[in-house]
Amino acid sequence: MGGEMICADCGQEKPYHAKGLCKPCYKRRYRQEHREEIAANWQRWKRAHREEKVAYDCLYYQEHQEEVAAHYREHREEKLAYGRRWYQKHREERAAYNRRWYQKHSDYHRRWRKENPEKVVANRRRHYLAHRNQILADTHCYYEEHQKERAIYNRRWREENPDKVAAYAYRRWQEHREEQAARLRCWQQENPDKVAANRARREARKRNLPDTLTSEQVQHLLAVGQAMYPGEKLHLDHIVPVSKGGGTTLANCHYIPMGLNTSKGNKLPQEAYGQLELET
Repeated sequence: MGGEMICADCGQEKPYHAKGLCKPCYKRRYRQEHREEIAANWQRWKRAHREEKVAYDCLYYQEHQEEVAAHYREHREEKLAYGRRWYQKHREERAAYNRRWYQKHSDYHRRWRKENPEKVVANRRRHYLAHRNQILADTHCYYEEHQKERAIYNRRWREENPDKVAAYAYRRWQEHREEQAARLRCWQQENPDKVAANRARREARKRNLPDTLTSEQVQHLLAVGQAMYPGEKLHLDHIVPVSKGGGTTLANCHYIPMGLNTSKGNKLPQEAYGQLELET
């Protein structure tokens, strides 16, 4: 080191330090040339002095809280951009660290969520609103790729949790009562035959009568009825009415025109049509 000189970097007359540079320029060039080595040393030091570093950071933040907040507000976009770049560059490393940390502190997380349900809901809602389009796209993609697995899981869950299913259905009915009632009335008006069939099946179950008709068998009976009565509006009819001990089975059901079924009522075929035999 010597006296005054012209720095090769900044071009100003300053005290000589090394390699034709002043001290600030020499330090800056050294940091640029040894960036990775300096970062590795810093990481090693932080790991070795973790508690001291955390204590110092907390103390510094408490003493300079307003300055730190003002600095963050001033450079917020830069910090967020740097954070995104760093996260993309170290995504797998960060994910592995998060998994290890969560496994180590899972009890704390579970306890915190249990003690702060309102904050949990608020955080999830805030995250959903901020990333709604991405979440919906990811969810749709996942369901498209795992339709069968999700259907099996949902069916098993409903079978294992009938009380929760019933509670959810009741809660949803209460919240959307008018809308659900309007939809139900519309469906009943459009499907009187299905309404009558459901009512008959319910009555059959009350009387402990056989109820073995499957949806595939219903479709078969409907196809037979449409072939026999083309163009007619058909109703599912119990040959022996439920009120007289007839079950909802393949042998005791067939589709006949709505007017014919209405006139038959709860009578046996012989009573309603005389000696006419209805073939299914």
